[in-house]
Amino acid sequence: MPIPKHRDGDAAEQSTGMTRQRQSEQGLSARHALVLADLLSIFASFYLSYRLLPTYRPYLRPGEFSEGPLEVHAWMLLLIVPLWLGLLRRAGLHAETRMGWRVVLGRTAQVQLVGLALLSVAFFAFKLQTASRLLVFGYCALYVPVSLGLRWLAGVLLAAHRGHIYSIPNILVVGTRKRAAEFIRRVRHAEEMDCAVLGCVDPEPEQAPA
Repeated sequence: MPIPKHRDGDAAEQSTGMTRQRQSEQGLSARHALVLADLLSIFASFYLSYRLLPTYRPYLRPGEFSEGPLEVHAWMLLLIVPLWLGLLRRAGLHAETRMGWRVVLGRTAQVQLVGLALLSVAFFAFKLQTASRLLVFGYCALYVPVSLGLRWLAGVLLAAHRGHIYSIPNILVVGTRKRAAEFIRRVRHAEEMDCAVLGCVDPEPEQAPA
C-alpha cells in the first residue's frame, strides 16, 4: 500500500537519522545478500526438482522413464539463472527496503509464472526437444518455499552480523492532529516499506492535543 506524503500543516514527514553513506553501505549489503540467496535458491530448487523427478513423474506420465545424469539438464541453468535474476530484480525483490512477507510471496509467485511462460516460449521457438518440461515445472514449484526460506536465513545471519541489513528510513512527523495520527497508522501498517517513526512535532504547540 503506497504511503502518501502530507505536505500541509497537519502532517508532513522528514527523513532523519542515517547518513547517506551509511544508507548506501547497508543497501549494498542487503542487495548482495538477497542476490546470493536467490542464486542459491535457483540451484537448490533445480537440483531438488531433478532428484524428485523420478518420484512424481510416473503419476503424470506413466511408462518407462530415465532422468539421465544431472549434466544432461544442467544447460537449462544458462537460461534460468539470468532470466530469474532479471525478473526478481524487476519485481523489486532485491530492494534496499524491507517488504512484508505477503508482498514477497505474491511477487515471487508472479516471477514463477512469468519465468515459466518465457521459458516455454524459448523451448518452443528454438525447438529445444531435450528440455525436460516436468523438471522446469518442478523447479518453479519448489523455488517459492526454497527462496522464502533462504531469504529469511540471509536476513537472520546478516542481521546478527551487522545489526540490520536494510536501510530503514527514520521519519519525523510534523503535526500532532488527526491527519498526523492517520499518517503514522498507515506507515506502521504498510507492507511494502519498513519505516521507523521517531515522533511528532507541532509548529503550533498551543493547538496540539493534550
